[in-house]
Amino acid sequence: MAVYVTNLEMKAGCDFYQEFYLTNPDLSPMDITGVSIHATLQKHPGAVDANSEFSDRVYTSFDTEVIDGLAGIYAIKLSRSESIKLEEGKYVYDVVMVDDLSHFIPASSGLVFVDTSFGFVETEDDTPDPDTEPGPDPISPPGSGGDDGGPGSAPGGDEFVPGGY
Repeated sequence: MAVYVTNLEMKAGCDFYQEFYLTNPDLSPMDITGVSIHATLQKHPGAVDANSEFSDRVYTSFDTEVIDGLAGIYAIKLSRSESIKLEEGKYVYDVVMVDDLSHFIPASSGLVFVDTSFGFVETEDDTPDPDTEPGPDPISPPGSGGDDGGPGSAPGGDEFVPGGY
């Protein structure tokens, strides 16, 4: 099977979703029922963390899903919380299918151009702040809770005695 090569664009800070349609040489849909899909994104093939003791690989895993196995459709996805961690620039991606016989089959690969999304601006919660915004009078009706200047009464009917316990 030939590897499907295509370049992608991604906005860091937004959800990413891309579907792929696999076909046989006669252009009929390839049956990918039962395969698992694995996909990663790296700055370059073999990228490692230079600060790690064991030169750990540095990559981001895509979430994957077979959308329609009989039609040969699968998708790779990256949530906003993961994409926001990416710096602007050029990356490579690779997608591999694993069939029920544990054959590793290359499916697609290419470049990913990552730009930072700036169209969304987070704002504070819109709930009113009780310290700054007026709300309903907590004592309703006014004057019923001892706010009329009178001595009032303690719960249970005992009379309030100033300075008394």
